Amino acid sequence: MGSGGVLRNSVGKWKLEFAVGLQGGDSFQAELLAIVEGLELCWKEGCKKVICESDCLGVINTAKSLGKGAQLRHKYYDIIKRLMDQCSRAWEVEFVCIPREINCVAHSLARWGVQHLNSNVSWRSPPNFILFALGVDSMSSRF
Repeated sequence: MGSGGVLRNSVGKWKLEFAVGLQGGDSFQAELLAIVEGLELCWKEGCKKVICESDCLGVINTAKSLGKGAQLRHKYYDIIKRLMDQCSRAWEVEFVCIPREINCVAHSLARWGVQHLNSNVSWRSPPNFILFALGVDSMSSRF
């Protein structure tokens, strides 16, 4: 299983990206872990207002309903609890569902994670393998 994401500034300029390769799991878990990893990087970067985008509506709905109790019975409660703890920090986090077609970079990074299990890598400049996806996302994103 792989997950990945990209951090952009307020005008959509690329800042940092990451990929994680893990044994086992499913796509919902991968999306949750990508959000948790991305938020942790945002916190370390000193971000105070974050718009967290994902193309997984189920994960976005779970994130938007944090603290309403249903998560106690969730299969991935341990990850959701980490997300709840992150969201309770002194910052503003908004969760937004985006079309899969404008999330190509994250999917390329997740595929990289699948090919590099037990890895956790971040890049300060775009690696060659995501340049095409970066171009696709930039032509169709909301920035």
